[in-house]
Amino acid sequence: MPENPYTTVFNNFYDTSDIAVINAGYQKKVDHSFGPYTNNYHVLQYILDGQGTLRIGSNEWHLTKNTLFYLPANTACKYYVQPPHAAQGH
Repeated sequence: MPENPYTTVFNNFYDTSDIAVINAGYQKKVDHSFGPYTNNYHVLQYILDGQGTLRIGSNEWHLTKNTLFYLPANTACKYYVQPPHAAQGH
């Protein structure tokens, strides 16, 4: 994994396709959270390690390692990571 915890790669060919990756990156933060927030684009996020919670409207999902989740465009979402010590019951 890269030493810089925030690595981003951009795709400059999105004008020629019906679907395109506009941002891809790697983030290693145990205190990451966002929302409620609405993006005007769709997001796929993959959890390499740890766990967290995703809320969309009145629905809530517990997410764990090796989970891919989807944040729909134009929909308020909230996501937060569960700190490692909380996951271990300390």
